Amino acid sequence: MKLKADLTRGEKYEPAMRITDQAEADQYFEALVAHCLDTYPEFEDPHFLPSDRRAAAELIERTNLGYWAGYHSLDTRARVEKFFRGAHPIFGPVSRNGPPSAKQAFILGQLRGAGVELATLDNLLCSPLSDATSNREGEHDDL
Repeated sequence: MKLKADLTRGEKYEPAMRITDQAEADQYFEALVAHCLDTYPEFEDPHFLPSDRRAAAELIERTNLGYWAGYHSLDTRARVEKFFRGAHPIFGPVSRNGPPSAKQAFILGQLRGAGVELATLDNLLCSPLSDATSNREGEHDDL
């Protein structure tokens, strides 16, 4: 499977949201990585990426899939995270953190908007901003 060169983000990642089979996910992931490698001969910010181009492309695609899945249902997000072995880059894996509360999403949005690149739900839950250790249902509703 080869993806066309000129894709919107929706055209690229939305098909992955409908995949319900691991073998199909693996095949689609290979197409995503190949597309990334073909589209970007050099990656813009090598400081945060592995030096191996293949590993960097895999990280980019897993991160993008996790982010895109964040716009979908929790079931879809969990399935995409499982099949593609990734997670939302800010909220982390739904299997560990659950869905973020509105307040958590707001705080993280404010921090990221202020340039705090390492603002993630995992870091927030372990920070002095909260004594929270998890985001399981009913726990730490103050965050």
